Amino acid sequence: MKVGNPTRVSCWSIVTATVILLMVLDIRAFGLVAITGSLNRVWGAYEKTLLAAIAFILFLFMDAAAKREITGSRFLDKYVLCAVLSTVSLYIFTYFKYPQQNLTQTVLAGTHFLIVPLALPLYGLLRKQGGSERIFVWMNKVTFVWYCILIFQSIIYLKSGRLFLHIDENIRNDSIRISLNSIGNLMIVYNFNALYSGRAKKKAWYVIQLALGAYCLIMVQQTRAYNVIIGICVAVIIMLHTNTPLKTLRSLILIAACFVVLDQMNIIDTMQQSFSVDNEVYGNGTKARMLATTYYWEAFLKSPLFGQGFINSKVYLTILRGNQGIFNYSDVGFLGLLANTGLLCIAFYIWPLLRWGKQVIGYLADRSKRIDNSFLIAFFIYIAGTSTTLIMTDPQRILLLPFSLAVFEYARNKPALRKEVA
Repeated sequence: MKVGNPTRVSCWSIVTATVILLMVLDIRAFGLVAITGSLNRVWGAYEKTLLAAIAFILFLFMDAAAKREITGSRFLDKYVLCAVLSTVSLYIFTYFKYPQQNLTQTVLAGTHFLIVPLALPLYGLLRKQGGSERIFVWMNKVTFVWYCILIFQSIIYLKSGRLFLHIDENIRNDSIRISLNSIGNLMIVYNFNALYSGRAKKKAWYVIQLALGAYCLIMVQQTRAYNVIIGICVAVIIMLHTNTPLKTLRSLILIAACFVVLDQMNIIDTMQQSFSVDNEVYGNGTKARMLATTYYWEAFLKSPLFGQGFINSKVYLTILRGNQGIFNYSDVGFLGLLANTGLLCIAFYIWPLLRWGKQVIGYLADRSKRIDNSFLIAFFIYIAGTSTTLIMTDPQRILLLPFSLAVFEYARNKPALRKEVA
């Protein structure tokens, strides 16, 4: 009888545990722990130094422990190399362009891009597990805790105005507003797909998760762009599972019914009005995005190759956020990335996005692949949709980038990997 290598099993157990740890750290340990002093500098919402360091150590550990086992792919090897070299180039550019920033400030401003090597151990983990389902199981468990805490905090704040979470106070519509971060939003799409496709083994669990996620999306996060993008992803999943005329008709009726309900509840009209600059609640945000579009486009034209580089907000606030100090790269999505990293964003973002787009087109062209890969198609639409605003290269959502790289690459190479196993 062939006995498995206990060292190898231990290696991948450590990889799994570390990935779960990164998910928890990405949401600042659910906001339950106060991070102060020097540690806050490497754990802050905009300085993912701790996560990047753990990801890099995990990459080195896996490379040493896996020995002759191939855990990467040719594309991922090239991508990680290009992304790291691009980041180093931006560090050098920033160091000479902004002399008032010290080296530590420059490094902290750009370390979130150094989390991309995590894609390699993640891809190796998916190969070891024979798919991404176990990772999604853990993501669901982490987000379940996160959803429950957010809902509890939301209710407490509405009743008493008290915060027990260690987060910055952000109020909208007289209630606390908290981001779902990297995986919280994506899991709403995943759970809906699991239920609608019939792949959910524990349906009650997925229904609960979907309900909690939807509540947090609308009532706690209160971000219009996510509401629209996730709504589109849900509609796409419904339409993808239409391999017969009857199912197509059923899907169209379901989408139309949802539209009518939303219209009758005045939600659609309210959403449209929210994008007006005259809107009482959202007007200032809309106006800031319009001004940021012009500002960051001009910033890119001034330095098309390197963009503005890695600017520390405490030293060069007006360069980073404009004279009013209200602009954010993430608010204008890909344009903000262009202003931040210049044409080097081709290595960070455009290259994998084009590769995934080609992959998704292949799924759409084949009816059987279209249904089997409905989540990946919706996942791509989610990524493309958030490219206009709330892009995943933003520090708050950067963990989603290596995860996306691993999931799409595994799906692309799955047929070949199955042959290797056979």
